[in-house]
Amino acid sequence: MWKKWLAVLCAALMLTGLVACSSSTKADGVYTAEADDTYVDSNGYGWRDTLTLTYKDGKVVAAQFESYDADGNAKSVPGNYEGMTPEPSEWIPQLSANVLAASSASSIDGIAGATIASGNAQKLYEAIEKNGKPGETIQVDLS
Repeated sequence: MWKKWLAVLCAALMLTGLVACSSSTKADGVYTAEADDTYVDSNGYGWRDTLTLTYKDGKVVAAQFESYDADGNAKSVPGNYEGMTPEPSEWIPQLSANVLAASSASSIDGIAGATIASGNAQKLYEAIEKNGKPGETIQVDLS
């Protein structure tokens, strides 16, 4: 009889360990992922996308997507890239809000006209979920 109870207890402990190991809760802190290389869009502009997520109590409480040109100029600054439709100063804040509202990388709502950046935000978010450490910037291959 005690062998049955011991077997049940061992099985319960093993299942508890598996559940604990599968948890993807992030420690509180700021996590950043950036493209490991600058990509060139169809207009010949080169961009390096970054995503910064702030976790508190295991949840994302702040999100900032940004894209920088080769000179380090932020794409979201009004007037930097007039003529792009939609203008980055309009869609980058919206993409950041969509990242914040998402429960996972795959649930980020994309932005019409910013398809590549929306996909990159998903890839960067996924990299943070899998490999991110608070206070560190991880490099991500976006190809």
